[in-house]
Amino acid sequence: MTPVVRTITAIRLIPNDPDRCAIHSDRTVIARIRMRDADRLGLCKGMPLTEELDTELKELAHIEKARRDVLRRCASRLRSQREAVQMFLRKGVDEATAEALTKEFARLGIVDDAAAAEAVIHGVLRQGPAGKRLLEQKLRQRGVDRDAASHALSVAMEDRDLEADAQALASKRAAKMPHTLDSAAQVRRIAGFLMRRGFDSQIAWEAARRSIARGETSDDRSQGMD
Repeated sequence: MTPVVRTITAIRLIPNDPDRCAIHSDRTVIARIRMRDADRLGLCKGMPLTEELDTELKELAHIEKARRDVLRRCASRLRSQREAVQMFLRKGVDEATAEALTKEFARLGIVDDAAAAEAVIHGVLRQGPAGKRLLEQKLRQRGVDRDAASHALSVAMEDRDLEADAQALASKRAAKMPHTLDSAAQVRRIAGFLMRRGFDSQIAWEAARRSIARGETSDDRSQGMD
């Protein structure tokens, strides 16, 4: 008895998405892939659906699903190229394909390291003054390209007075210190907070000491209001 050979019975454009098509065999959609992949494979109605072709179509469908998922995530927030690559890898896409898709996204402006770097820095500074170390840490965590990160940092640091920024933060923090803590403990807590905000240790300790020496604790303020 002659084995039944499956064939491609239809190739249909997906409504509202002319860059993609659905590949049918009989009444079943076996894959949704990009039109350029269909053209590259020379797919046509009546083409035998060999085991090899079926496997390749399933892999292309998997990659296309990952591409659309990552595209949606990139649309919701600015991403670096490294972040996009990592998202593809987590979805089971091989590294070479992940890199190629990410470069395509970059050409289209979907991922942009320079814009992502600016967004990272803006997000940190919106929460209050910060030192360079914290900004560098956040940029590394987001996988921003080194050149884009360096440029964004240099712009962010222009005309900044880090000592004044640290002192302003220290004063605010000192005003919230409980009066049950002795001065040394208050200084340690404030200095630790400033260092977590990215200021170097010397600036942090000096600002902390000055804020306590000025009597800017919550207890001192309350006494001044009596």
